[in-house]
Amino acid sequence: MLVFPDEKGDAPSFVCQRILIPLDGNTEHEQGLGAAIELASHCGSALHLFMVIHKLSTLPGEQSASAILLPGATTAVLEISQQQAVQYLAELQERIQHQGLTVTGEVERGDPAKVVLESARRNQVDLIVLGTHGKSAQEGFWSASLTPKMTRQRQIPLLLVPVGRR
Repeated sequence: MLVFPDEKGDAPSFVCQRILIPLDGNTEHEQGLGAAIELASHCGSALHLFMVIHKLSTLPGEQSASAILLPGATTAVLEISQQQAVQYLAELQERIQHQGLTVTGEVERGDPAKVVLESARRNQVDLIVLGTHGKSAQEGFWSASLTPKMTRQRQIPLLLVPVGRR
């Protein structure tokens, strides 16, 4: 867990009333969701599930090259991805609500790191929970990993949950 000091260098007080869980549709990354559900159960927190679908202008690496060559097809694929994300979050919300927890969901378009932080601020979350493979530096950059970008924000506490290990 990363908790960032306040302006004086002191550890800020921490409450856990609202937790944001960025998801990408990869079931392996749902290990972060499991940790968030368990934490919410113990703390009485509300959960906010969040997915970001890229825009043409925010596609990373080789995806942006194909978008330049095939903008119409890429736009169609992104629209389908958004529809699938809405359905995916609705299914997760229903599953979580059956556990007696308060949960909301949201899908937005844009650059994932920027949009996740905007949502976190707008929804006044106390914690962001991310499933992570632990990629950093160049490996994180080339894989377009969200975690290294989120650790730079220094405002909202992060709980990083290793994925790929059961």
